[in-house]
Amino acid sequence: MMIYTTVSLFAISILGVETLLISRGLGYQIKHRHLLARAFFMMLGLAIFLLGMCFNIKSWPYASFFSTLLYILGVQISLWSIGITAEILGNQPHIDEHEEYTEEYIEEPREFSSGRLAWRLSKSILSLAAYSAMTAFAIYVGYDLFWLKYNHIEYGPKLSSIGFIQQVNAETRLPEKPTWVTETVKSTDRFGREMVVEIGVLWDPYRWVKGSTEQVSIDDAEKVKFSVGDVIRNFQDSEKRPIIVVGTASHENAVENPELEIGRAQARADTLVSLCGEHFINRPHIYSLNLGAFKTDRKYSTFSASERRVILLVIMKGEDSLDLTSGVKNALIRAKVEQGFIFDARDYSLFETTRFQVVPKLNF
Repeated sequence: MMIYTTVSLFAISILGVETLLISRGLGYQIKHRHLLARAFFMMLGLAIFLLGMCFNIKSWPYASFFSTLLYILGVQISLWSIGITAEILGNQPHIDEHEEYTEEYIEEPREFSSGRLAWRLSKSILSLAAYSAMTAFAIYVGYDLFWLKYNHIEYGPKLSSIGFIQQVNAETRLPEKPTWVTETVKSTDRFGREMVVEIGVLWDPYRWVKGSTEQVSIDDAEKVKFSVGDVIRNFQDSEKRPIIVVGTASHENAVENPELEIGRAQARADTLVSLCGEHFINRPHIYSLNLGAFKTDRKYSTFSASERRVILLVIMKGEDSLDLTSGVKNALIRAKVEQGFIFDARDYSLFETTRFQVVPKLNF
């Protein structure tokens, strides 16, 4: 809580410094309506606003912070450049109504040479650059100290949608809107190195069709079937962080022919590897993890569809772990035991065996 308060107060002070720096840096141009300066800062404001849109649309790192910051900064500069003044924008000085002014106190604008004007423009640009660097650093530090270290562990699902593969805002031919249930987990590998993993389970009604490695269904009778590729293509294609695809199989035939079901789980993982390699345009590293078949000593229902989930993991931090496999295993355990996630990887046959391995597959 103390770190949260400190970061919040620091952010508020940064916003105050921003208004002061920019209002003074642009003061001369706004006061004397220099056309070239206005045009320059109008383009600068629009460019900053568009950069904020890129952070939001492309889901770049820390997009939720930087997009908001750049939106406000871009609009603020653009409004100033066209002469809109207001105290809330920081470019209209506060005037005491009880203070009297006479003409002798009004200063006439001074004429400046082109060299002097260029110098003032340069100082304005340097002020903006210094502010941007300082704000970026403050947000980066605040995110690492507070967001990752505290919120993901303490609040779990509330923040779990941040940064995961979001649904594309486009019409879909699928009868049901596909969505992910997610959980962000902070973990460590067996050497104590930290990592952060976001676990995503494609939720009802989509489950693998029994016996299939290419299709998903939306009903228990599995009469309505779709290619899993059609579902994956409904999600954004700009994810660039490492992705781990997970293969699972249900309990049927797991006792009579366990290797067949383990092979089926691997084939489903291989299908997801191929689809992710085709779909994601930024060529993220893609790993595979085979969990095997649902254990027969676990509680299961007659309709085993819930045992055949489509699962993806995104590595948010720590791909360079000395032992990625142990880090992911610890993350899956913590997701269920400490954060009450809906998916329990311990229910599958390969979880406690040496065959539990995170294997590099594509784009390495």
